[in-house]
Amino acid sequence: MKILISAPLLIALGAYANATDSLADALQNGNITGELRSYYFNQKIGDKKADILSFALRLNYTTDFYYGFKGSITPQLSSSPFVDKDAKDMFKAPNGLYGHGVVLSEMYLSYMQSKSTVKAGRQFINMPLIKGGAGKAIIQSFEGATLTSNEFSNNTFYAAYIRKFQKQTNGKGSAPKFEKLSGKYAYAFSVVNDYFEKLGLIGAYGGMKDEFSIFYMQANFKDVFSYFNYQVAAQYSHTNYKNSALDDSNYYGVKVGVGIENFNTYLAWATIKDGDSKFGVVGGGNKCMLFTSSYEQCAEYEKSKQYAIDANYNFKNLGLLTGIRYAHLDYEDINDKIDWKNIYATYYFSGVLDGLSAGFLYENENHKNTKDTNLYIARVAYKF
Repeated sequence: MKILISAPLLIALGAYANATDSLADALQNGNITGELRSYYFNQKIGDKKADILSFALRLNYTTDFYYGFKGSITPQLSSSPFVDKDAKDMFKAPNGLYGHGVVLSEMYLSYMQSKSTVKAGRQFINMPLIKGGAGKAIIQSFEGATLTSNEFSNNTFYAAYIRKFQKQTNGKGSAPKFEKLSGKYAYAFSVVNDYFEKLGLIGAYGGMKDEFSIFYMQANFKDVFSYFNYQVAAQYSHTNYKNSALDDSNYYGVKVGVGIENFNTYLAWATIKDGDSKFGVVGGGNKCMLFTSSYEQCAEYEKSKQYAIDANYNFKNLGLLTGIRYAHLDYEDINDKIDWKNIYATYYFSGVLDGLSAGFLYENENHKNTKDTNLYIARVAYKF
């Protein structure tokens, strides 16, 4: 991994030594972007109740191109100044909200040639099977090397090699650190194809060294006729475990959706057979990949049968999206069922407040044999 990161860095430094003026221009013409976040969670599990207000800042600086090279750095800061003991106990999980401090989530060097970009170092990743969870104050990040290529028309090719992973907290009330993976390394390859105007295709393969591998396929057909639109989508995944004591798993998902103007709805079914499926190689962002996911907690990937119904309306003139969702899961090996009920809304400001958004979510998680969970979330974010 050190070689992967150091090789392009040495090449870049060699070029810098011969053109300091151009390097100065690349640094001076760099771009600064960021996001301010405020998240409020109020959760009740059985008789236990707690709430937490967290603030976060993500600040990115990326240089301009210099002979195809770019450098980028992104620190993230999180704070929950009014937290009490109950909130600490409930929200201090490794991917929770309670985690004071700063983490350097991105520090990478990239090189672009034609329509391909290579990145080496710490970076956010958004690709099939490897994607950082972003639903909390801190966004998950990865350390390794990635390739994104659009060399072939109507195809985007992704590849990733990961050695370390940064969660959303350290599980003890502080900001997270980059940690080694449970396996020696993680990897993923994927192709996203949009050759057909109305049909999108995804194929992906990845895994954790010496632990498991995943094969994933998805097809999504969409069409519009006057004020009416419809879609049909299917997904399949196979998880192969290196440990012979664990059963390999398959999941199948189908989604059918229809809409009239700004109103849209869908019905989805899924079956997970044999053992437990993996939703991704590393990172929590792929957890909602299953069509039958709830809005916040996403899907469960244990052996089960599932379905979900969603209906939403987009008030485009107002910048407001509202909707409701119901998801049901029936475990096959244990005597338990789960029902999720969601109400959600997101408002996007415009004009002088462009970049500001506000969201609200209510989620009820009802178990057959365990305590119910009620969760209220308010999110406010400003991107600049």
